[in-house]
Amino acid sequence: MHFPDVTVVKLSGKLLSNEQLPKTAEQIACVHQKNRRVVYVHGAGKQIDAELLRLGIKPKTHDGIRVTDEATLDVVQNTVRRVGFRLGDFLEQQGIQHTYLDGVLSAKKMESDYDYGFVGTITNVNHAAIHAFLQKGPVILPCLAYDGSQTYNVNADHAAAQIAVALDAQKLVMASDVPGIYTDATRKRVLQTVNKTQVQQLIDTQIISGGMIPKSLSATYAARHGISVQWVNGLLESFSQNI
Repeated sequence: MHFPDVTVVKLSGKLLSNEQLPKTAEQIACVHQKNRRVVYVHGAGKQIDAELLRLGIKPKTHDGIRVTDEATLDVVQNTVRRVGFRLGDFLEQQGIQHTYLDGVLSAKKMESDYDYGFVGTITNVNHAAIHAFLQKGPVILPCLAYDGSQTYNVNADHAAAQIAVALDAQKLVMASDVPGIYTDATRKRVLQTVNKTQVQQLIDTQIISGGMIPKSLSATYAARHGISVQWVNGLLESFSQNI
């Protein structure tokens, strides 16, 4: 099923912090006024780290992916949903009818030489459910996926790209705290186009590292499938202008 008039926006957890959340909700309201059909996929990395530390659990990542044991998975689920619900509360204050849609992503345990624990790879996207709720307003999706009774933590960048491809969306907007993929260590220029070979070279030379690894690979994945990809530093500019 194809939705060429749909835009998928990946919202970084930093754009959903207590300080940034009102501004982010206002930008979503601006997009809504344009009668755009938008799926917002959100992370909560900053908030999850804070909650793990509060509980005495040291956050652990490998190549930008959160290593998720059972205790961490509980924190991920609770925190991601809390952040999403708070975004929903702000949207309601803006008078925007929206849907927080959990349970439409199926997954299996991510296959890797490294054991990430309860980290999943999306195997199916419920197109029909997303399409139905998009008729009513924006759809908000958490980075959680399921295999029967098992819940998996899914990297939000990976999820956004896979959802965009599954829906054959018009555009994927990566809204975070960076303007794009930097070309070198000076961080003065960003790539104007992305391709897998160039991104892998930047990863191998550690120009791209940490959380930028899944972001960059996800953008490349979407671009390879014909999705227009735009990066926006949501802390400095409005992502609503790109939709």
